[in-house]
Amino acid sequence: MKAGHSELEQMYKVYVSLWNNDTAGFYKAINHDWSKHVSELMFELKEKIQQETISLIGRAYSSIFENVFAEMTNQTTDMVEDTCKGLNWEIIDGAPPRLIIPKRTVEEKPIVVSSEDQLQRLTDFVSFLEN
Repeated sequence: MKAGHSELEQMYKVYVSLWNNDTAGFYKAINHDWSKHVSELMFELKEKIQQETISLIGRAYSSIFENVFAEMTNQTTDMVEDTCKGLNWEIIDGAPPRLIIPKRTVEEKPIVVSSEDQLQRLTDFVSFLEN
């Protein structure tokens, strides 16, 4: 990469951190003074990654410490509390770091049809068309 393109170099750092699943590196790289057009995209990317991380935490963890959650989502403790209240997650009172109990969301599961059933339906349909 040519020298002198600091914004492009910073974008590359964001890309590499995402590729390596380095959350801390991602937030460090994305917190940059971007140009006007790029800053909008980077803000949206940061928000999307943050929301996906929160969603994954909600599905994968039965409990998580507040400081770990804050590090994974790049939020302050006040922001963590607001996020948890917004999601109706329980925060156990006590000495820091407090424990967060995520509530699992009910997701609609797609209807799964077995391969044999699909093949049978296709066979019936082809037979119908031939007759």
